[in-house]
Amino acid sequence: MLFLLMFTFIMLFPVIWRVNAFPFATRSLYNAYIAERFLYVPLMSFSLFATVSASRALRNKINYLFAGWLLILVAFINITMASNKTWRDDLTLFKKIVKIAHDSPYMRLYLGNAHYKNGQFSEAIEEYKKILNMPPLDKITMTAQNNLAAIYIDQGRLEDAIHELKGALKQRPNEVRIIHGLGNAYLRMGLIDTAIGYYLTALKLDPSNSSFHNNLGVAYTKKGLRNAAIREFQAALNINPDHAQSRLNLEALREKE
Repeated sequence: MLFLLMFTFIMLFPVIWRVNAFPFATRSLYNAYIAERFLYVPLMSFSLFATVSASRALRNKINYLFAGWLLILVAFINITMASNKTWRDDLTLFKKIVKIAHDSPYMRLYLGNAHYKNGQFSEAIEEYKKILNMPPLDKITMTAQNNLAAIYIDQGRLEDAIHELKGALKQRPNEVRIIHGLGNAYLRMGLIDTAIGYYLTALKLDPSNSSFHNNLGVAYTKKGLRNAAIREFQAALNINPDHAQSRLNLEALREKE
């Protein structure tokens, strides 16, 4: 009996410690809550403890005990069925979480990403902007700025994209995704030399990224540097033979010979 009760708290201790040990770094900024998956094993132990305790207390009233557990089972089945609707997809899940942890930038980032993935760009922009209005959290803030800029690039709002990316770059000057994003924005603007400069910087930081080589090849193609473009497309395929866009770009250039 005592072991079952102690085991419940033993299994909960690591999670409780994680949430409470760093109140300023964790709770106030991330609004950490104990995710339900961490309660599965402790609840199994607690259920056994409760069952044994109730069996001993109601030894002569087994029918009442059975009826009570049956009601609890039915209640939990209903709760599980309701939870399945919440877990239907990322968008539904994180919408519900944000209602609870509405000032958590971490959860809003997930919600924004879910909107972005579903093509709901206006809603994604709204979530990313809410994150940027919160106290800065380094990687989370940077990711929100980077994703916001990616949407702006897709929408053709290139000056807005560059503004966000340069703001993020001030916080993380060696963040390769931001540097590469600036290259994409300037390429879309037609400022090819500027784009090439950012792509080359990105490749110095991450020379094994096939997408970076491909985009640099695209910039060289626009500039009329055919051999340099072929070299970059081939480099992308050497890194990742399945990089379809690089293969298409390379074949298109060779057909022009």
